[in-house]
Amino acid sequence: MIYGALRLRVDELAPDAAAEVRRVYERLDPVAGGNDPWLEGFIDHWNGSGSWKAMSESARDRARRVGSTPAALAIARGLAEVNPQARLELLSDQGHMAPAIAPDSVWPSLRAHLLAVGLSLA
Repeated sequence: MIYGALRLRVDELAPDAAAEVRRVYERLDPVAGGNDPWLEGFIDHWNGSGSWKAMSESARDRARRVGSTPAALAIARGLAEVNPQARLELLSDQGHMAPAIAPDSVWPSLRAHLLAVGLSLA
């Protein structure tokens, strides 16, 4: 989610941070999002080059299902229940990576929540 927010202001970032955000977005293809080459780039970005290839097939299968299982939804609901400022909102046709690959679809909900909890957007 943070990369999605940073993408909107990439020109205001320090050069090294802007370069990292741009590198991440070079890999984020909304059409390919979630396929194996995309997941390999994502996993390797966060865990180091070769991490995807080093994962067992079982671990890769779990990575393919992140955010799309009933358990993931139950976890999100549980977190919302224990956090008094949380609000769970399901966005139709949006996957786990929507904040990164489609920030415009997520921003209205995120903005409304930030304003509701009293955070300034200026």
